Parts: sequence; structure tokens; C-alpha cells
Amino acid sequence: MNKKILVIYMGGTIGTTIEHHQMTPHPTANRVLLAEFRAGDSAFAKTAEFEQGRSFGILSENMTIDHYNQMAQEWLRLLPTLHRYQGVIVAHGTDTLAYTAALLAVLLQGISLPVVLVSSHSPLLNADGSVNQNANGVANFTAAVELIYGGLAGGVYATY
Repeated sequence: MNKKILVIYMGGTIGTTIEHHQMTPHPTANRVLLAEFRAGDSAFAKTAEFEQGRSFGILSENMTIDHYNQMAQEWLRLLPTLHRYQGVIVAHGTDTLAYTAALLAVLLQGISLPVVLVSSHSPLLNADGSVNQNANGVANFTAAVELIYGGLAGGVYATY
């Protein structure tokens, strides 16, 4: 059996819904993302194992230096435990994904497992809490799982 994949939720569009014409983090988006993956047609849909990491719950356009420092501290805390995982998926917003990927590439230089950032071009959930079928977040998450369990080399990646 494959090792677990650690999933860290930064926030961003992949974890939101539209409420009152405004994108808002949604408390069930993390569970919905995993449930939609499980309901999909990935070869790993039934066998993939996940461990929930920290949830930051911030829209990426609201990221500040303080948030990046908190994220960096979390990664430094996690480093000694990463050998337990096959890889890490970071669910992140699209607005600052490139900045976070660059920071992680420096912070995690030489890491032996894959760290894959995923995002969604549209909110994962509709205003009524149903899944937004137009969002590509689940497809991007699925690609990350398949890449990790497919033997992707260590490093920092982004799928879209």
C-alpha cells in the first residue's frame, strides 16, 4: 500500500463559495474536495490515503508577509515528519500560487518527496453548497494524487 499524502489547505478559490457576490472561504470545501476525488474515476480514488494537515483558510489575494512566515514556520515544523508521506498536496489560491511555489522551492530545496500545489479557476462550491461542476479544482487535485502515487520525483510542483 502506498503511504499517505499530507494535504495542507492554504485557502483560496479551491476552498470557497460565492456568497453575496463575494468569494468566501467555505468550512466544508476541504471535505468536499476529498469526497469529489473519491467519487471520481482516478485509479487511486478508492485506495489513496490522506492525512489532513493545517488549514490556513485565507484567500490568496489576502496573503501577507506574516502569513508567509506562518506558512514557513509550519513547513519547518513538518520537515522531520515528512518521511511518513508519499507526498504533499497544498490546496492554494491562484492569485499568489506562483509566489508560494517559489518560496517553497527555496525553503524545501533538495526535498526527497513531491510537494504539489493545486488550485481552482472557479470556486469549488456554488452558493447553495453544491459542487461547482465548472471548477477545475478536483481535476487538479486528482492530477496531483496521480502524479504523487505515480512516482513523481521530489521537488515542488504546481498542477493546473
